[in-house]
Amino acid sequence: MAASYRGMTRRYRTIAGWFLTSVLVASCGGLGSPADADGDDPVPSVNPPTTAESDRPELEATCGSVLLEGGTAPVLPSEPLDDEAREALASIGATAPGEAAFVDDYGWFVAERDGSSITLFGRSLRSPAPGEPPYASATFTRSEEGFRPLGWGQCRIEVSAPGWGNAHWVLDAQPPADSPRLAVLINETACASGQAPTDREIVPVIVSDVDRVTIIVLVEPVHGDATCPSNPWHQLTVTLPEPPGDRALFDGSEVPALARPWPPTPSSLESLGYRE
Repeated sequence: MAASYRGMTRRYRTIAGWFLTSVLVASCGGLGSPADADGDDPVPSVNPPTTAESDRPELEATCGSVLLEGGTAPVLPSEPLDDEAREALASIGATAPGEAAFVDDYGWFVAERDGSSITLFGRSLRSPAPGEPPYASATFTRSEEGFRPLGWGQCRIEVSAPGWGNAHWVLDAQPPADSPRLAVLINETACASGQAPTDREIVPVIVSDVDRVTIIVLVEPVHGDATCPSNPWHQLTVTLPEPPGDRALFDGSEVPALARPWPPTPSSLESLGYRE
């Protein structure tokens, strides 16, 4: 399922139901503060595993149903629509006439196709409102009658790894000048029945550069079905290879990465980490 986004209204349609879904935070919505719904402290973390560079999961970038080439430096699809792709795109309006405005908001490109399906990637033709995703994706299946849409909606570029979900994070304390240990609060983006990942694996992937440190927090997904209420904040200690010094800190779960200053900005807390 394509991710949804905190602090904004995300549009996602499938052939089974053409409705507007207001969600507030990846696949599990809700505005909140670092405390849980009862006003208690955030759930403390278990000791996360440390992952050697050679053992860390291979990162990938996706936008809705589109897997982007280039990994953490994603290359946006640029193949123009041909007659077949235009036919597929037109099937959205034929299936759900009210969605013509959504289709017209984007410039569309072919992302992937095979003998039975085609996936398109859209770039917004206008300046998105604050917090609004700038991209869209749409997937279609081919039948004897032509193309049928499977799903379409807005999307952001997210970074995770095959078999893993991700989490957004903000600082939970001022970064120490002489210690590599960072206290952060994470908020899982996938549906997790409103439960913190206390019994699931958490792997922070750290990318260190001369002027910045980027952290991508990978989370083992829930096994089996999960509902989508708000996920709670979850305390985590991330150990860097060396103290951050005066380098800027970034949450790399999105592209472009999100700046994570101290103290956290009000918008990052209100959107559960989705904005700077």
